Amino acid sequence: MGTQAGVGMSHHRNTKQAAEEAVKIALDTAQITQPDFVFVFSSLGYEQQLLIDTVRRSTGNCPLSGCSGQGIITPGEADESGFSVAVMVIQSDELFFENHLETIQVPAPDSLFSSFHEMGYRTAQHLLPHLKNPKIQTILNTLNASNPSYSSTEASKDPIALFLFTDGLNLNFDQLAAGIQSGLPIGCQLPFLGGAAGSDLEMRATYQYCNDRVVENGLVATLISGHGVDLAWTVNHGCVPIGYPMTVTRAEGNVIYELDHKPIFDVLRQFLSEDEIEAWDRTIVSFCFGIEVGDPERRATSDWMTEWADPETIAIRYLPRKDPIAGSVTLQTEIKTGCRIWVTRRDSEKIIQSNETSIRQLQEKLAGKIPKLIFQFDCYGRGRSVFVEAEKLRIQRHLQQAIGENVPWIGLYTHGEIAPIQSQNTFHNYTLVLTALY
Repeated sequence: MGTQAGVGMSHHRNTKQAAEEAVKIALDTAQITQPDFVFVFSSLGYEQQLLIDTVRRSTGNCPLSGCSGQGIITPGEADESGFSVAVMVIQSDELFFENHLETIQVPAPDSLFSSFHEMGYRTAQHLLPHLKNPKIQTILNTLNASNPSYSSTEASKDPIALFLFTDGLNLNFDQLAAGIQSGLPIGCQLPFLGGAAGSDLEMRATYQYCNDRVVENGLVATLISGHGVDLAWTVNHGCVPIGYPMTVTRAEGNVIYELDHKPIFDVLRQFLSEDEIEAWDRTIVSFCFGIEVGDPERRATSDWMTEWADPETIAIRYLPRKDPIAGSVTLQTEIKTGCRIWVTRRDSEKIIQSNETSIRQLQEKLAGKIPKLIFQFDCYGRGRSVFVEAEKLRIQRHLQQAIGENVPWIGLYTHGEIAPIQSQNTFHNYTLVLTALY
């Protein structure tokens, strides 16, 4: 059988009808009646629990993972209205999915970040029994019995990846990732891929979906296992530096107080007006930091412009909060004293160039093979806030046509993207992460 999959999108304003329509289109496209697993991404115009209840009922209570998005992406569409829901249905005898939901236990904002390591550890402990999927082992045992020369290590890519859909407003990714890794067996290096759930323009809440549950402040982890299936991903941002690199000289956790021994707000005023600092929510749609990732010893062998040109050395970070009283700005990841930072801004030409780079890189990795599934995790700051609708759709359709026009393709505009660079699971902003199972 291999893998049969289909994607459906609906813009119906009625929640129940939208869910039913998206599921029907997906099932019809896949030419199946009962999927093994379902991914769902939805904008916030719908009643979230009713939406998921309807998708579950329409797919025979099939296991489900997903989250809300600031926009939803399917073949030919990149919709940022309040009413779009996408459903991907999958039936496969070579891919296997195990999902798990965790929520932050302590509601007090000051305690949120201290909970992420524990949440990650609990997630890993739940997934441990599934790292060797019984369905896969049964298949491999059968193959070995019928053909003693058959190599199970050649047949199995188990496990393949861990997809993470996190809350988009309260997150410390480094603590979450460290917690997951601490709960996995030594030497188990899973690529983490996914995104932080999107909200609306008011940034009121984001939602995570796992089976029949819809939560805020949650994490949905989906372990993807398989045999005979490979994984490829690309990571490219659309930002340019607007100054020389600076060094973090005072920071705590994910909060920055000083750069180059100067108070952070003195540094910000070199690049922003007082009005722009005051209107922080609007300013940070295009104003961000570029963070050095990887081995600092590289500094001795390359100039900073060369380093910046390599997407494997720089991760873009959004600044969700400022605190003028404390004199600080907050990231969604931890930051260490001594790390180098660039002040950056989005650039429309750089976004287009980065898409072309993603196309070339993914085509090289696929080496002519047709993807079974494509997942697109794209920052909401790379959509209509940069491009008019017609141009945005032209860019998106070109991306899809170049990779595979008829491939099951689902994605969303996130509040942060997750993908490894330099073999390090990393959190990104203003970045395109394309993931292919092939």
